[in-house]
Amino acid sequence: MKAVAQCLKHILCGGGSIPRILFGAGRLTDQAINDRLMSGKYKYPETVDVDLCLGCGVCSRICPMKCITMKPLPEKVKLREGQYKDKYPEINHGQCMFCFQCHDNCPTLVAYGRQAAIHPRGNRKSGIKAEDLFKQIKAGGAGGA
Repeated sequence: MKAVAQCLKHILCGGGSIPRILFGAGRLTDQAINDRLMSGKYKYPETVDVDLCLGCGVCSRICPMKCITMKPLPEKVKLREGQYKDKYPEINHGQCMFCFQCHDNCPTLVAYGRQAAIHPRGNRKSGIKAEDLFKQIKAGGAGGA
């Protein structure tokens, strides 16, 4: 009997998703935003700083939703002697759940202590090329932000 009562309690009181799913209650997207999205006028922010990206593909491998794919660059970019990048990450925004796994595991954040090359909610242009990062490290520091 207790299990039945608890089940009913979850359905009636704790089922916050049921009204949202059945009746659309509690949705935050207003009609103006919805219209912009559906018309194609809304543009997602640029999320990958291709110059800062090392092309390692960690972000695409770590993404739990598999919404990041590595796209080929038109030509190889020399990062340092014997090391080249030939791809960059592209995010499918409709599939992304904004878990930030890609950002947190990006080596340009971890190794150099600055904003990662990839960030689902937008990214500033760093103005720093990946090849310059290696030069700065060799010179003794990651340099300024």
